[in-house]
Amino acid sequence: MYAKRLFASLLLGTSVLSGCAVRHYQPAPITPTESASRLESRSLADAGLHSFIEENLGHRLAAWPPEAWDLNTLSLAALYFSSAFDSVRARVMEAQAAVVTAGGRPNPTLSVAPGIPSPYLFNLDFAVPVETAGKRGHRLQSARSFEHAARFELADAAWKLHSA
Repeated sequence: MYAKRLFASLLLGTSVLSGCAVRHYQPAPITPTESASRLESRSLADAGLHSFIEENLGHRLAAWPPEAWDLNTLSLAALYFSSAFDSVRARVMEAQAAVVTAGGRPNPTLSVAPGIPSPYLFNLDFAVPVETAGKRGHRLQSARSFEHAARFELADAAWKLHSA
C-alpha cells in the first residue's frame, strides 16, 4: 500500500512540475496606425530622452530641450530613437542569455512508460546525464565568443550612428 502511494505521489509531482515548463503563445497583433502614431509622436522634447541624455552625459542639463544641440547630445538622441540600434542591443541581451544557458548543467530525467507485454506493467527510467571531455567549457567559450561579437557589433552600430 505504501509503495502505491509513493508511486502515485511521484507521478503526480512529476506531472505537476512538467506542466510548469509549458508556455502558451500570446498573439500580439501589430497595428500599423498605432505604430505610425508612435513614430510621429517622437520629438526632441521627450522626457525619456532627457533622462537618457543626462544619464549618459553624467551631469544635469540646465534647460530642456536645449536651444543648441551639439554632436554628443545629437548622437545620444540618435541612439535613443534608433530602431536599428535597438535590434543590435536585443542581440547583445540574447548573447548574455546564451552565456547563462550554456553554463547550466543538464537536468536528470524521470520517465514513466507503459510496459510490454502488459499495459499494467510500467517502466520507470531515471537518467542522470554526465558531461565529459569539457563539453560545458566549450559551450561556455562559444557563448562568450558570441557575446563578445555582439558587443563589438553594438559598438560598431553606435559608431556608425555617431558618424552619420
